[in-house]
Amino acid sequence: MSDPHCVRLLVRNNKYSGIIVNGSGSIVIGNTCIGNNTGNSLSDAGIYIGTKTLRVRTNHVTASGYAGNRGGQRLHQQHHHQNSVSGNGANNYSIPAGQVFGPLITNTGFWIITNSNPWANFSF
Repeated sequence: MSDPHCVRLLVRNNKYSGIIVNGSGSIVIGNTCIGNNTGNSLSDAGIYIGTKTLRVRTNHVTASGYAGNRGGQRLHQQHHHQNSVSGNGANNYSIPAGQVFGPLITNTGFWIITNSNPWANFSF
């Protein structure tokens, strides 16, 4: 993608969330978050979404305390597609009910992709 307004980040080793989004209408695309939420807080994540009406797409989050991608509980209109999340404490994804979330493909141990949906999210 060559969007001049799109910045891709490598975010590593933060005590709290790696990326925090609190602006309505935001788009979080193509970031890599490694080893964030080292305090293992239940309210932080590799990517924490604290707003509504946004898209979270094609990010990779690994080894981030309690959760990889986490959304606030009273939010709506979040769209989560084509992300890969691995090795994140108790939850790779902690997304409130009612959000638009692409199919979740989990590792079966044989690295077989079980869904051909182009909007799928991966958890391994």
